[in-house]
Amino acid sequence: MSAMRIQLLTSAAEWGGTEMHTLQLAQTLGDRGHDVTIVELARPAYERAAEAAGLRAKIVRSANPRNGARRGCVGWWRTLRQFDGDVCVLVKGFIEVGTWQLDLAARLRFPRYVTIEHLTGVMPPRTTGRHVWGMVPGVGLWWYRTIVARAARGWWPERIVCVSDSVRNELATRYRFSPDKLVTIPNGVNVDRFQRDRAAGRSLRRTWRIPEDAFVFGAVGRLSGMKRFQHALDAFARVCQATRRDVRFVLAGTGPLREALEDQVLRAGISHLVTFPGYTDRPEQVYSALDVFVMPSRNEGLPLALLEAMGCECCPVAASVGGVPEVLDDPSLGWLVPAEDDERFFGAMQAAAGLAASDLAAMGVRARARVVERFDARMQFAAIADVIEQPGAPGQVAR
Repeated sequence: MSAMRIQLLTSAAEWGGTEMHTLQLAQTLGDRGHDVTIVELARPAYERAAEAAGLRAKIVRSANPRNGARRGCVGWWRTLRQFDGDVCVLVKGFIEVGTWQLDLAARLRFPRYVTIEHLTGVMPPRTTGRHVWGMVPGVGLWWYRTIVARAARGWWPERIVCVSDSVRNELATRYRFSPDKLVTIPNGVNVDRFQRDRAAGRSLRRTWRIPEDAFVFGAVGRLSGMKRFQHALDAFARVCQATRRDVRFVLAGTGPLREALEDQVLRAGISHLVTFPGYTDRPEQVYSALDVFVMPSRNEGLPLALLEAMGCECCPVAASVGGVPEVLDDPSLGWLVPAEDDERFFGAMQAAAGLAASDLAAMGVRARARVVERFDARMQFAAIADVIEQPGAPGQVAR
């Protein structure tokens, strides 16, 4: 395969799993000899992490990044005209990143066009109003417009990479994406990097003033409403009351809800038990300081944070959303809780806190083994690179 010029279009809101996935993909493509450019269509997000990772890809910001949703096909064409390439890849943290006009412009501008779907988004229930002073019932046109707008996103890409079977099935059944275009390649993590470092974990606990023998829940992620960390903290407050153990909570990351979450733990009287370390470029060290990783999200694709934590032998308590059941398909690996069932999430956290240390350690070993077996980044990103290099190839599922 000769070297190709590959443009990775991104639209980051905050640093999270989609951005980490894109960074690793750029590294893989660069290692294969391709000329890779990360094009930031929205706010800048990649420079610091790319520098820390030693990434060789170029990072550029498109001109006139604002109001992307309002640009028509001509506007997107003018934006994409700044960049030359053999392949354009649109990385979509959720289905509504960009528009069908962007898809069409990219298909016309570049010889090949591929999209990566991380998350389909929650489709709200259809509701209707009444018109003409309440005499004429509505038909819920807004809902149908949303369905059509999302379905149109499958028209122009040559290939569509889905990070989980859940995402693939949703696109094929609800939005009628062509099954021939869809390929499932699950997320993967660097299993050499994400393994438990007990010395680093003990060091961080000292930094956070957490006793070495405390039982620590925690998470690393974007502090946003979709992650539902406020509900995990509610459950943690109840665990504090229900157990005699010294339990703590660590929530690493940045996002719009940080201040609200800090206020929440202050009002609950548990601020001395909860640590907010902020952004970290060494999440493996944070995981190494945790006993249990919590993920109460409302929606996920196939979350990298879950795979990373399991690779570091954290026992997971996670909501059954998106591709999470594809990871936690065996009860011996952790606790899989029905989506948005806060009572059962609390029960799972309480059960984890009551588990014997030897049983908890054995569960962590099994969790890591599952990640090494099925979610090794070297295999997963090589499969994505194969699709990008030959996007017309038959669909496949990388395992």
